[in-house]
Amino acid sequence: MPQPKNDFAFLRKWEKERKENKWRFAIRIGILRYTLPVIAIVTIYDLINGIKDFDLYLKIRVWYGIPIYLLCGLLGGLLMWYNNEKRYKSLKGLD
Repeated sequence: MPQPKNDFAFLRKWEKERKENKWRFAIRIGILRYTLPVIAIVTIYDLINGIKDFDLYLKIRVWYGIPIYLLCGLLGGLLMWYNNEKRYKSLKGLD
């Protein structure tokens, strides 16, 4: 979620966002918004350049790569949740 420059806009937006479960937020933002487009771009790039060894490609990109991408996206989404929550509490004076 891009951070609004204005603190009031951030507070208003985050109050709506924080009603959502942090895991749903992490999946929606971390995985759906950032990770899936990266996977698509990498796959398109590989298809354009040609895949020499398809079995090795499946092993590296699909069986190892996709779970790692998804885990990184989930962790990135959780990190965004905690950073936004920290900023929210700081602006509200709750910390």
